[in-house]
Amino acid sequence: MKILIIGLRSTFAAQFKKEYKGQIKLYFLTDQEKYSKKVCGEFDHILACTKFINHTVEHQYKSHHSFIRIQGGYTSIKNALNALLSEAGES
Repeated sequence: MKILIIGLRSTFAAQFKKEYKGQIKLYFLTDQEKYSKKVCGEFDHILACTKFINHTVEHQYKSHHSFIRIQGGYTSIKNALNALLSEAGES
């Protein structure tokens, strides 16, 4: 499973990569400069931390078939990742 997470702090990105290693391939956009151009690639899910991105960035990705808006921080993202893992295990 490949997941792109937008708007996460880089320190948290490293923690998530370590915690979900071997379970999920995680990709991150952590710096505002990287948001200006849309990232190409086939992602199963895209999680967007709405506190840390602007409407332009959200507009670029919201048409993805599995775009998920996260209104919280670290814990909310972790809960979403665990739910996605659980769903994948059931299918």
